[in-house]
Amino acid sequence: MTRMPTWACVLMVGTLAFALTACKSRASRGCTDCAPPAMSSVQPPVGEIDTGGTFTDTNTFPPAPSVPSNPAITQADLDAANDRADIEAQKRAAAEDQIRAEQDRLARQRAEIDALAAKVEELESAPTGVIQNAPVVVEASRAEQLIQELRSQSSAEILREGDLVIVRVTNGFQAGSDLLRRDVQLMTTLNATANALTKYPGASVSVVGHSDGDPIRKTKHKWESNDQLSLARAQRVASVLADNGVDSNRISIDGRGAREPLVAPERSKTDKATNRRVEIMIRL
Repeated sequence: MTRMPTWACVLMVGTLAFALTACKSRASRGCTDCAPPAMSSVQPPVGEIDTGGTFTDTNTFPPAPSVPSNPAITQADLDAANDRADIEAQKRAAAEDQIRAEQDRLARQRAEIDALAAKVEELESAPTGVIQNAPVVVEASRAEQLIQELRSQSSAEILREGDLVIVRVTNGFQAGSDLLRRDVQLMTTLNATANALTKYPGASVSVVGHSDGDPIRKTKHKWESNDQLSLARAQRVASVLADNGVDSNRISIDGRGAREPLVAPERSKTDKATNRRVEIMIRL
């Protein structure tokens, strides 16, 4: 607030004194123009004026009602919420891993189909009677016939690289074990492969075992390395093929440990199970 100068205060007081004297003079003559107004029910503001002319309001008002606070969130509530968020994140990660694996499988199949279509187009455009192309046509026809037969009886992934047909059996073993899982689809795949091989007596068969990247712990007394474990897995599958009619002299085995993973790095149990695989390589 702006303070009034002293000379202004003196002037105002003199003016008021003059006006009051005039009003009294008129009142003595019966004039009511300057009569004081009736008191109203409105109370004037209560305050104080200091020596400098500053007005200070001393009215007091009731305090504002207090707003009740929300109940406090406990640490247990926060921990439970964090646990739920972690579980949901793990579920999403597992689903994403499965989607990536399926996308990779479809991509490999598309690449195989594209390569086959390109080869067929090349053969169809070749001049008639070219002798050097005849063996290629025969091998391609046999490979495709074998692939179609295997796919009609098996849910395994079937690949082809030239005259090499690969039956890839994933998730067939538990961690650190060479025992085949008791799975109907797995045994159906191995039996169908053995039956198909009996129709191609001249084809060579190589069974290659693989492992995940975890070091051996519980079965250290049986295998000192993943190379030995993967070799035992290959031997296990070769025995199933031999028991179903494939001449064991045609079968060779190999164990490559964790050196050739399908999924790297291994972020989940699904990735590890995919890498624990056996591949049956059939060369026509």
